[in-house]
Amino acid sequence: MIQEEINDLEKEIKLTPDPKKKGELFEDLSDKKQCMRDLAAKEVWVIVIYTSILAIIFSLIPLLAHDLVRDCF
Repeated sequence: MIQEEINDLEKEIKLTPDPKKKGELFEDLSDKKQCMRDLAAKEVWVIVIYTSILAIIFSLIPLLAHDLVRDCF
């Protein structure tokens, strides 16, 4: 959705002859690109956190399984 807006702004910048209007469009384009970077950074952190949680869970499984097997026999 944001990428479509960026593409539309880039097309509009190319077609606009007015320098003042182009400046405003460049500012909007810059804001949209910054928004995209922010969203990408948040997605990376979410992936890192979930991967860390899964790594902790999977590292505990052998320890728990060992205790369960030892208690059963």
